[in-house]
Amino acid sequence: MGRISRVLAVVVVAVGLAGGTAAAQDIGPDDPGVRKNERGASEGYLLLAPFEQQYTYLVDLDGRVAKQWRTSTRPGLSQQLGPNGELIRAGNLELRGTFAEGQGAGGRLEALSWDGSLLWQKDFADDEQMQHHEIDVLPNGNVLAIIWERIPRDEALAAGRDEDLLPDDELWPDKIIEYSPATDEVVWEWRAWDHIVQDRDPNKPNYVEDVSEHPEKIDINYVLNEENGQADWHHLNGVNYNPERDEILLSSRSFSEIWIIDHGITTEEAKGPAGDLKFRYGNPRTYGVDGKRQLFFQHDAEWIEPGLEGEGNILVLNNGAPKIREFTTVDEIIPELDENGAYMRDEENGGFKAKIKRVYPKSRDDDEGEFAAIVSSAQRLPNGNTLIGYGPQGRVLEVTPKGKVVWDYVNPYYALRPFSPRNSGAGYPIQQNWFFQVHRYEPDFPGFAGRESQLEQPPDSDS
Repeated sequence: MGRISRVLAVVVVAVGLAGGTAAAQDIGPDDPGVRKNERGASEGYLLLAPFEQQYTYLVDLDGRVAKQWRTSTRPGLSQQLGPNGELIRAGNLELRGTFAEGQGAGGRLEALSWDGSLLWQKDFADDEQMQHHEIDVLPNGNVLAIIWERIPRDEALAAGRDEDLLPDDELWPDKIIEYSPATDEVVWEWRAWDHIVQDRDPNKPNYVEDVSEHPEKIDINYVLNEENGQADWHHLNGVNYNPERDEILLSSRSFSEIWIIDHGITTEEAKGPAGDLKFRYGNPRTYGVDGKRQLFFQHDAEWIEPGLEGEGNILVLNNGAPKIREFTTVDEIIPELDENGAYMRDEENGGFKAKIKRVYPKSRDDDEGEFAAIVSSAQRLPNGNTLIGYGPQGRVLEVTPKGKVVWDYVNPYYALRPFSPRNSGAGYPIQQNWFFQVHRYEPDFPGFAGRESQLEQPPDSDS
């Protein structure tokens, strides 16, 4: 594995406790966290990584910790299980520098074996780039990651950014990289910066007369608040791969949109028209159309997997925000495709054609849900139910298609270090048991094969 294998021995010593864990009863309260566990809940194990801890847990329906990993960093932010039971995660390096104020910064990608040994580790964290938010593991074992890249003031102005929209004197547009742990290389890349347009200065590059005629491009002068703007321009918070279509789904919080790009092209091709947005949805104002906004600072946009109810549709946790939309929903987006499977443009209204339907709660009067203005997640389960993670509250619900709650869990694993009550950048109070997202794995998940007896026993200090 090249450089990784040479560094591995040093890193294992450096991370120390990465290879072992304390017993669950030593770090968690007596309360298992389960508030409701009714017939009809989908069997499996919840993957949970509290923000304020360096532990990642597998929790069963009774709230019992069946497996845990001790890591060298807090989440930075997401994690997944690999087919061999390995924990693949992003770690928060808590570095200072260019991206110190960036919300959701991580900086590290790594994998730990089932027994906690470090398999590989790679940092994307310096003054020019920083990994943040979600990762996604491809079928070939490579990892997709979201990376901020620094664009200095002069370069941003030369590309057509309005001078009044550079209060931080730089921009952090996002790029998507595919990292190969086997070769320790970035083997594919897509940059949002390669797909910008502007309609304010015909003497600068990327000029178009009307951005509304180019929804496949990203308006360099769209910002949430035109009196300000911010360096973290797109704030991508989600990346999800569709192997059937060889496409990547992205979630932009600051644009309140989801984007789809082509992965079946080369890095060089991704710089040109082939790398333009194939689909976008959620906020028509981002491309100059005065249409109805449907998404509000959403998180965890993901395709519903084949064989599940709604397969091929897009599930999204539609957060809302204080003073704008003070309620949270889970919504399902259904893009319209032509006979060749291509996303259809909406020639009459601009943008692309799609429908959206509410999954949960069914009405604003439903008091089972939560208002979660930041983080959070949604997952379609094999039995047709939907798993919802309300990150700021540390709460997880499983709901039926009719909206009945059959599993209700409140994360009992609190901060292991001093915690000061504070608000998020969205002005929302953060609890000390919050998380970024959760995911449930079925009992027959390949990574559990041959380990069933281990999952039935409480984890010990060597697990």
